[in-house]
Amino acid sequence: GKAFFYKGNYFDAQKNFQFLLNEYKGQAICYETNLWFARNKVEMGQYDEAREILDKLIEDEEYCPEKIRNACYPIYADICIQQKLYEEAIHYLNIACDNTRKKKTRIRYKYIIAQLYQELGDNMNALKSFDEVISMNPKYDIAFNAKINKATVFNGTSSSKEVLNS
Repeated sequence: GKAFFYKGNYFDAQKNFQFLLNEYKGQAICYETNLWFARNKVEMGQYDEAREILDKLIEDEEYCPEKIRNACYPIYADICIQQKLYEEAIHYLNIACDNTRKKKTRIRYKYIIAQLYQELGDNMNALKSFDEVISMNPKYDIAFNAKINKATVFNGTSSSKEVLNS
């Protein structure tokens, strides 16, 4: 199913995920399969169905592994971004950021949050978020792009020394 998903063949991926869910009902593999099934639904534009799957995973705190539940939040954010619900996407990305241990992933989520604030026209939060990205000591290209974006967001609400010094 994952191979079909990465190839962009979402119909065949869906068939494979559905087969696994039917064949191994109630087994541990179903949690990860449901996660991929939800991702596939998002790519197919079936947002409500994807949300239902993710909701069930999050609600199953007793049996669903924490790693799987935490992986739901970036998918929720993806749904929101595709539907242009940027404030809700920021909320889910903040949760995802808090739940990930990988520095590279946290930097990526923070960068996306900054871009979403920029898209919303919330320049102060965009500046703050780009500053957070820069302070996390990312790779050169990410830091450079964060500084460029920070400069484009600047609209005179902060002192020019603040923007130039960071």
